Amino acid sequence: MLLPHILAFFLVDDLFYVYLAVAAASAAYSYNQSQKSADAQEEAGLMQKKTADQNAMMQEQQTAETVRRERVNSKRRLARIRTGSNAGSGLVNEGSIEDAFIETAGREELRIQDAARAGAMDAQGTRQQGEMSLWEARTQAVGTRVAANGTLLSNLGSMASGGVSYYGRQPKQQPPQSPQPVA
Repeated sequence: MLLPHILAFFLVDDLFYVYLAVAAASAAYSYNQSQKSADAQEEAGLMQKKTADQNAMMQEQQTAETVRRERVNSKRRLARIRTGSNAGSGLVNEGSIEDAFIETAGREELRIQDAARAGAMDAQGTRQQGEMSLWEARTQAVGTRVAANGTLLSNLGSMASGGVSYYGRQPKQQPPQSPQPVA
């Protein structure tokens, strides 16, 4: 067994100081790793927000392109109605051709505006998800940092308690007694 030889090599006091050094190094390492974990959580949240912002921007670009295409198609449909009205007799079952044209143009514009609004709402929802991801990551990072501080304080308290226990067990040295005169 190697342990008795190691114990014989070190004095008990030396072992106590080794224990304190190892405990302090362990506490510092644990604290450092927890801080790095908290930083990584925040970085991940920032990346999620950045990705969400990029996705929202692409949704907005897609919506703008869709609206542009719908406007072109709407102009074509309205042009066909206008062309058809010029070719015909000008009689419609109800109302005039101009009324039908205005009604169709209004419905086309509402449809386009609805598509634009839906796209904007989707993009905003994506941005809000990114904001929520960042908030959650920061909240988790704060929790990790608080836990790291608590663990560090607990380790320091354990080391202090060990020191008090160790030194409390040591025999108290009595001051040397002066010899009493013999009478």
